[in-house]
Amino acid sequence: MIERIHFQEIESTNNYALELLNSKEKIIVTADHQTKGRGRNKKKWEGEYGVNVYFSLGIKHDTDYNKLRNYKKINESNKFRFNHLYTYQSIGCLAVRNTLAKIKGKNIFKIKYPNDVYARCVDDIFRKISGSLIEHNISGSECKTTVIGIGINNQQKIFSQSIIDNTTSLVLLGKEIENEKIISLLIEELELLLELEENVIRELWVDALSIKNKEVRLINSGEIWQYKNILEDGRLVLQSQNIEKVISDGDSIRYEL
Repeated sequence: MIERIHFQEIESTNNYALELLNSKEKIIVTADHQTKGRGRNKKKWEGEYGVNVYFSLGIKHDTDYNKLRNYKKINESNKFRFNHLYTYQSIGCLAVRNTLAKIKGKNIFKIKYPNDVYARCVDDIFRKISGSLIEHNISGSECKTTVIGIGINNQQKIFSQSIIDNTTSLVLLGKEIENEKIISLLIEELELLLELEENVIRELWVDALSIKNKEVRLINSGEIWQYKNILEDGRLVLQSQNIEKVISDGDSIRYEL
């Protein structure tokens, strides 16, 4: 069982988990509220007090990052488990998707590249219900620590005008459940996924993205590209005629879930 520390209020569960990894091999930090919660690309993660899940899993590594190509499975909890750092973001969103599926149903939730979880709402539109922020502390050739930060909208009913059209929560989907129950299920899913082989996690993640053979629109230009494949490091390859484009930022694209 991974040690867990809970706060009524904290600036950031990710920041505190990273700090605790100076003395711990693994740690889970949760909170009723974050005052400086953040998402990808320096975006602020919005959330009311006590109604949503704010969660971070911190993992300390002790394997030279340059030696990952010679990876062999190691059972010790603090050894580096995976060749590719993106695997941790895959684990984060898969754990959320699996947790929410147990709560509300398998066919409602989908993962949008690379690690946001969306829910099918009553009007048949998919809206974001969860996001993950994966942070690695790399020094020289070594990845020292990884923090998987997760936010899940649970009982919040009202969102700011800037995100209201693209955001939902479990209560808006008609499901009332305590944060502690979600956290318990989430920890179970994370522990299960962390024990899988990397290639298995990759297959689960790629299948869950539901992006194969679909058209992808670039937000900045409005151009339509075609999905081609996903590279070993998790980057998305798009194609238009004989031209290829490599994407690593999910906020820059849209496709039908």
